[in-house]
Amino acid sequence: MEELSAPLAKRRKRDEPDGQGRSEDGDLGGDPDAGVDLISLLPDEILGSVISLLPTKDGAQTTVLSSRILAAHGGPARCLSLRSLYGKFDAWFGSAALNSLEHLEFGYAGEGRHGMDPDPRPPRPLPPSALRSAATLRTAYISGSDFPAAAAAPCLPRLTKLTLHSVAIAEDVLHRLLAGCAVLESLGLEDSRRFNAVRIASPTLRSVGFSVAAETELVIEDAPCLERLMLLDPYSGPKIVKVIRAPQLKVLGYLSNKITKLDLGPVIIQETMVVSSTASLRKVKVLVLESTGPNLDTIVGFLKCFPCLEKLYITSFLRKNMKNTRRYNPQEPIECLDLHLRYVILNQYQGMRPNVNFAKFFILNARVLKAMKFGVVVGCTDKWMENQHRRQQLDHKASPDAQFEFQRDYCWRNILYNNHVRDLPTIDPFDGSIC
Repeated sequence: MEELSAPLAKRRKRDEPDGQGRSEDGDLGGDPDAGVDLISLLPDEILGSVISLLPTKDGAQTTVLSSRILAAHGGPARCLSLRSLYGKFDAWFGSAALNSLEHLEFGYAGEGRHGMDPDPRPPRPLPPSALRSAATLRTAYISGSDFPAAAAAPCLPRLTKLTLHSVAIAEDVLHRLLAGCAVLESLGLEDSRRFNAVRIASPTLRSVGFSVAAETELVIEDAPCLERLMLLDPYSGPKIVKVIRAPQLKVLGYLSNKITKLDLGPVIIQETMVVSSTASLRKVKVLVLESTGPNLDTIVGFLKCFPCLEKLYITSFLRKNMKNTRRYNPQEPIECLDLHLRYVILNQYQGMRPNVNFAKFFILNARVLKAMKFGVVVGCTDKWMENQHRRQQLDHKASPDAQFEFQRDYCWRNILYNNHVRDLPTIDPFDGSIC
């Protein structure tokens, strides 16, 4: 596969078009080889490698060279990567080398996160010809761009993976764009804006990653193949999530109190609390959420709603008056604890009584537990861990084979930037960013 890539370089004042150095009076100087363009004699693959390895300040001088490489490319190029760039690139997309392009990565430089950066650079207009190869594209990553409202949405009949990061796109344009993706399997809407609601109906979609403006509403109308619904940033939106039909949903998270309402049909959750449950959701295997306290009663409510849960990630926010004295009643068995729950990951663990009692409930009652991991935010000394082992009653664990591991707090805040969330073959996309 032929691949074209451009450096992470800021556009500065260009050199002379032929790349020759000149003295102040216009002469080429005393070097007899000064007018000879030896660089262009190198093969394209070597030129591309050289450009991609240059430091930013040196790569800034290669704009003319990069466009020269693309113009000379015999094609067909299957992959084009233009990430963190400055300048105008509309002419680049018009190259005949890109007529059968299958993989596109395009993004302007300097685009801050809209939810976190106090002064983000506004998205720049998407080059009109950026999606010229829409008929052949299989994957597309577009960042820092402003989709024109009047533009006709392209038909993307072969696109299986689409990520829009820090883009501005009107609601109707977004829906027309998604309607043109007949075989889409993975959709990422990350730090994007200018729409109030996203309604998704797709017979092929398997994964949705969402991180948008706090007031946005996400509605999964009909997604018979959807397996992963990932709300990537606990500090942003959506505010309301409604899943009308997604019978194959297996991975759900990150659920935070920023989500005012999560309507899963038989289960309704408000601000990380189950408020209504008429039936259980047995397909869900991985759940990621936060809990203030942590609140054991609330988490047990989730275990009952998702009885076949195998992996539970919890970021806890300590509340010192939380008791967590609940005991397991064998007369009211919890299927998840008896048969399925194999991994528990606790982040923000401080080792105080609410944390200890919370963890001990799983240690003493999760009968098939394989591992429990603690993301510790205090000094994790040998003496401290020995004390924790004693207080948690590890000698009385319900699962004889269970392993327990204390580490410095896991980086759950990096979920949004972790490529695992876009990797469809990965069974648990949160695994690489949390544990």
